[in-house]
Amino acid sequence: MTRLIRAGLALLDPTTPPAHDVGVLVDDEAVIAVGGWAALHERFPQVEVVGGPEMLLVPALCDAYARSWQALSGDDMHELRHLMAVSQPRVDAATLASWHGLRLLRTGVSTVLVSYRPQSATVIEDVTATIHGYRDAGLRVALHLPFADRLGLVYDDEERFRRGLPPGLRAHSAAQSAFSTLPVAEYLDAVHQLQVLEDSSRRWVQLQLGLEDAPWCSDELLLEMTAFAQQRGLRLVLPLLASYYQMRFAHRRWGRTHIWHLEALGVLGPWLSCPHLVWPDFDDLELLAERGVGVLHCPSADLRSRCGIAPLAEIARSGIAVGIGSAGLSFDGDDDYLRELRLAWTLANRPGAEAPTVAARDIWHMGGRGGALAAWGPELQIGRITPGADADLVLIDINDILLDSQLEGEALREALLRTISSRHVRDVMVGGRWALRNGVATKLDETALRAEVRQQLAQPRDPHYQQALFTAQGLSGYIRRFYKSWNE
Repeated sequence: MTRLIRAGLALLDPTTPPAHDVGVLVDDEAVIAVGGWAALHERFPQVEVVGGPEMLLVPALCDAYARSWQALSGDDMHELRHLMAVSQPRVDAATLASWHGLRLLRTGVSTVLVSYRPQSATVIEDVTATIHGYRDAGLRVALHLPFADRLGLVYDDEERFRRGLPPGLRAHSAAQSAFSTLPVAEYLDAVHQLQVLEDSSRRWVQLQLGLEDAPWCSDELLLEMTAFAQQRGLRLVLPLLASYYQMRFAHRRWGRTHIWHLEALGVLGPWLSCPHLVWPDFDDLELLAERGVGVLHCPSADLRSRCGIAPLAEIARSGIAVGIGSAGLSFDGDDDYLRELRLAWTLANRPGAEAPTVAARDIWHMGGRGGALAAWGPELQIGRITPGADADLVLIDINDILLDSQLEGEALREALLRTISSRHVRDVMVGGRWALRNGVATKLDETALRAEVRQQLAQPRDPHYQQALFTAQGLSGYIRRFYKSWNE
């Protein structure tokens, strides 16, 4: 189906100046032509017109690292978050994915990379339902299952730590670290089976390999996963250097940075995406750029997990492909990805006359094309509105936004980035199809979905929930004391 999109203002590409009175011709899943509104309308007078002079047109966005299950959680230090997963309310996989996908869609997101830890023992069915849930909302979805072979309570000296626990707490603690119980061969077989869900172009659904945070992974696992990723042409996601204690772990174990250890193993390469990277050695950034590693910056999650603020300016300046992810912990808990971009921009520009600057155009790029490259790969042509690109577009109503009419170029990009939020998003097109039209989801009954989520949240907890929560709370104090000794 052919449509003509009209906008009074458009950010067609973050690297080019904003354009005025723009027309975009879309046919099927792709952008066919871009130009002045009057000229395009004269050429195609019979084509359906959507938009108007009061609309801002931008490329759809890419949440480069998301977790639906954390969206219902509170805040605590990163080293405690895997324990507190037991406190997550249980919502079935498809419903949770559709609910999360719809919230992202309302903020202009068309594409999401999901780090998904299955809620049940039936991994294949659970992941299938999750992918269908995001697709039912209208989104493109890449998904990986985080795996580890040495997941425990602490990064190092696990046995010594457990011996220091009270006997009762020690007895209940084993279950708190039992996420990855499959042998690696079974995990890889599950990923292989799940690839049947991918479309032939891998532009709507993409399966990836995933790992838990790097300290939870043995060298043997890293080597096996890297080899499998290269053999099968899959991306590999490895959260890296999220916290101060992860940085300290590498120096304690190997006497060098974690990035150099991964380089020695042969893990670094264009197949690798690394969420977080809050605590890198600046000398390592050039190496990541040379190897083509993508970095997935998670500003809200890093704050809420008490990790710190990643050096985004230095990471971007090194030439690394960077995406921005919500990681299930958006700043206000509402999954507003536009606010996530705004926070990333604000935190990146630090005090001091000598501090490097991250421009608004850089953030717009990271939120779209950069995120797709860092998290998905070159298959997906989003983040720019140009002939041949995927027709992933967002129309934003700027009627109630006060903009100085004299603003142009970077100043206008800055004003838009600072001002617009999810409440201004009116229409979202994904692959040439409207997923949000006039503020209403086209593929889901939002009222019914919200009611279903509320109904499931009201259900009684698992009988073992209270004991698991009590154990997690009891362990947290001992874990804090353990890592405190690493500061001394």
